[in-house]
Amino acid sequence: MASKLRVDEIISNNSNVSIGTATFTGDVTGSTASFTGSVGIGTATFTGSVGIGTDTPSQELVVHGNTFTSVLIKSDRTSPNSQIGGFSFMNQAVGVITATINALVDGSLLFKAAGEERLRIDSAGAIGLSGSNYGTAGQVIKSNGNSAAPTWQNLHSFMFYGEQDTEHNIVTNTYTRLINFGTNDFSIGDASIAVFDESSGTLTIGADGAGYYYLEMHGGIDDVQAGDYAQCVIGKNGDSTSVGTRISTYGRGWNSTSANQVVTASTSCMAFLSATDVIRFYVYHNESTDEKTEPNRCSVMGYKL
Repeated sequence: MASKLRVDEIISNNSNVSIGTATFTGDVTGSTASFTGSVGIGTATFTGSVGIGTDTPSQELVVHGNTFTSVLIKSDRTSPNSQIGGFSFMNQAVGVITATINALVDGSLLFKAAGEERLRIDSAGAIGLSGSNYGTAGQVIKSNGNSAAPTWQNLHSFMFYGEQDTEHNIVTNTYTRLINFGTNDFSIGDASIAVFDESSGTLTIGADGAGYYYLEMHGGIDDVQAGDYAQCVIGKNGDSTSVGTRISTYGRGWNSTSANQVVTASTSCMAFLSATDVIRFYVYHNESTDEKTEPNRCSVMGYKL
């Protein structure tokens, strides 16, 4: 047998062609092979390379066309979720298929690794993680390192907001934490990340909540006298009148003209917070008498990055 089997012309056959066992030790190349009947091959073994449209295949199988070139896999299946066919990759040494690329009737494309579907692209272009899991609008893909599959993640895993309900007393020349944030209050996220207590004005970091946070506050005090000021700051692990560890800059609002004015101050920060940290939001004024907060001018908010 020659070292190469070459088909240069069109082969036509209106009947059936059956090959029980065919062994080729050279290269098989062909221009066009057309059968209007059927071709049945029991076993065909090629120890060389196969070229379609080329005499010199550089890989085990090469399909070469002058313009657009494709390989078509057809199926008679009609159910949308049925698999039409695909490509499989096997480790011959252990006889295990390690990865596959499959297509569904509905146009979805599936990628499997170690026998499990890891990624899918549906007919609309949506990306599914570990199956038809497309997440929800606004989520992003989160890496879980080099030993776990990615997952969908909200842009913010925890966020909170509170607008003060009722006034409360602020002792003169004393930092006092803001409380009573029930109006328009919300706390979104797993309690293991953080908990916002609107009545006490505290943000407590949970066992799984360590990380960077954005925090912001606005404080207003009524009846501040001319030449006096209001100030605010964010602290952690203090108490009702002790800032503890300051984590924000100081914000100040000044009343320089007439007496009995509402003075507001604001501040914000980004800080790394650890599990069990407790955050409070403090306001201060330098008058000689105690004054009240202004409910519709006091608010706090934040989220985990």
